[in-house]
Parts: sequence; structure tokens; C-alpha cells
Amino acid sequence: MTASQVASDRSNQPFKLWLDVMSFVNVTPRNKEKLTDYFFGKCAGSPEIFFDFLLFLKKALVSGEDEQKTCRIASQYLEIISPLCEKFGMYEEKNLLDEMCFQITHPKDCEDIQRTLEKYRANSEETIANIIQIISKFLKEEGYDCEIKGRYKNAYRIFRKLKKKGYDVPLSLHDILAFRIILNENNNYACFDVLNILHDRFSPIAERFKDYITIPKINGYQSIHTCLNHVVHDLDLPVEVQIRTHIMDEFSERGMASHWLYSSNEKTKLLTQTEKKLLQHFSALSKEAKKEENLYCFSIGGDVYSLPLGATALDFAYSVHTDIGNRAQRVLINDLPQTIGYKIQEGDRIQVIIGEEDHVTKDRLKYAQCPSTRKKIYENTRR
Repeated sequence: MTASQVASDRSNQPFKLWLDVMSFVNVTPRNKEKLTDYFFGKCAGSPEIFFDFLLFLKKALVSGEDEQKTCRIASQYLEIISPLCEKFGMYEEKNLLDEMCFQITHPKDCEDIQRTLEKYRANSEETIANIIQIISKFLKEEGYDCEIKGRYKNAYRIFRKLKKKGYDVPLSLHDILAFRIILNENNNYACFDVLNILHDRFSPIAERFKDYITIPKINGYQSIHTCLNHVVHDLDLPVEVQIRTHIMDEFSERGMASHWLYSSNEKTKLLTQTEKKLLQHFSALSKEAKKEENLYCFSIGGDVYSLPLGATALDFAYSVHTDIGNRAQRVLINDLPQTIGYKIQEGDRIQVIIGEEDHVTKDRLKYAQCPSTRKKIYENTRR
């Protein structure tokens, strides 16, 4: 193995652990919350690490030889990592991985949606080009210089909306067709002017209007969303239209990792005030997470536990249940036998071996690093 290969393998070590965690942990509301905190805490201070992990994850999914493990990783991605992609503003990577993981975890649903949309997809290029031409023509007549992009939404986004709204058929949704109007002038008010022109020309669906310019999303995303009927006379589907400036579109496409890289070198001046504030926000969250100095470990049953640095196997046993701590005799750490005084490492999988009787003595206090563990031992030895 070359020196560069060794360096690459070392840099990928945390990513390999993260994939193992994703394939091992049970999907429960508690574990989902814990894992979200885990990944966010690892990446909030350096979002480029999260971006690199997404690339590593993609390669692992493509080359996955263990079908069951790959399916579990894909499922955990959709539950935990995909929402974090949005939080970090990495939409391009999110859309690609969403579709890939959806095909792995729900092959039949994915196929059904694709089949249902076939009659529209057959003429999709012509339909999309026609709508772009119609909108471009009258916006140009109104004096607006802009770029317009159009597409069908991916199968996973359609699937999620079907579940959320309780629909069975994709055509019940209002925004299978999506278009983006990108104004070359960086004027927020121009976005609202374009919105008014669209609403005057076509039939807007009032409940589908969203203003993310006045009130941006938590990740800084800005755009106006509206949904229009009768854009093309022979199209029986409404179309979603997003209106944004060139700067807003760049912000959306570049993602938090590149914002962070910009902020850490001489290109800081290229960042907008919104981007700078967002980076400061994530940096503050990262510092808060580091103050806690917790490590994450896992029960043999696939549950997630967060303990202070320096915690022992005995602390873990008591965090599971007081009775488990009282009866703990020894532990298996990653399938290897250890004593209850073992210092837990990040990512350890722990199985506590218990006896029929309590083993609580004051001598065990030397293995207790957590105040809660010491308190429980004191309580039980005073009986």
C-alpha cells in the first residue's frame, strides 16, 4: 500500500465507523434523535467533513456487496442524513442520494411512481421546453433578464409527498413539474414583481404559496414558491415555480461545505452577509456541542447512548438501567471480554454480562466516573 493510500485509509476511518453505526443502530425516535445530534455535532464546526462523508457514502452504496447492510444504510440515510443535508444546504448531493437510497429501500414504490409518470415523461422534454419558452417570452417582454430551468421532481420527493398527504396516485400532487426562475439582477423586490406577473397571467393555487425570501429557512435558503394552473392549455398538471435571484441560487447550490471553505481563506469577501451569519450560527452550535464533550456508544441491541468522556463500562451499565448496573459482572466490548472498569471509546458496542444477584459494593466507586453512577452505588450500599 502506498503512502497516499495509507493516508486516504486513515482519513476514511471515521466514515467507516459512521457507516457501521448506520447499519447497526435500530430505527427508533430516540435513536434517530441521538444519531442526528451525533452526526451534526461531528460536522457542524467543519461542514466540509459532512460533504466528504456524503461522497464516501455514495461510493459505499454503489459498491455495496452486502445487500442487507446496504439496505439498512440507505434506510438510515433517508431517516437521518438526508434531513441533515438540507440543514447544511447541500441540496445537489441530497437529491442524488435521496433517489439512490429510495431505489434501494423501496424498489417497488419507486417503480410504481416511475410507471405512473411515464405518459408525462415520454413528452417531458417537449413539455418543459414549451413552458420555459412561454414564461421566458413574456418575462423578456416585461424587461426581466433571467434564466429558467425545468424538471420533473424525483421519485423520492413524490413518494414523501404522497405519504404526507395520504394520496395513492402521484397525479394527485400539485408540484410534480418544477421550474426555477433565476433573475440575473440581485434585487429581492424584482422576485415579487415576477411573482405578480405570473399570478396575473396564470391561475395560482393560493395554498401553495411560500415566501422564503422574507423569512428564509434555518439553513439560509431563500426563494419564492408558487404553483400555477393552465400554463399550457393541453397540460393537466399544475407546475411549481421557484423565483430567486442569482445570489440566492448560488447559495442554494454551493452548499454549506463550500461556504465554510470560502470563509476560511482569502475568498471570505465573496460571501454574502446572509452566508456569513449562517456560518457564524453553525460555528456557535459546534462550540456548544464540543463543550459537552460526550462520546457515543451503542448497546448490543442497537440503541445509542451518549456518555461523558472518560465514562466506564459500569457507567454504561447504569445508564441502561439501575438493575443492570447493580448486577453487572463483566462486559463484552466489540465482542471482546473486558472488565467493568473499561474506559469506553467512541463507537464501542457494549454487552453487559449480569449475574443473578446484585454486585454492588463501595469498592465499585473507583470504576464510576459519572455522578449519576456514584449516586446509585451510594444509594444501594446504604440499604
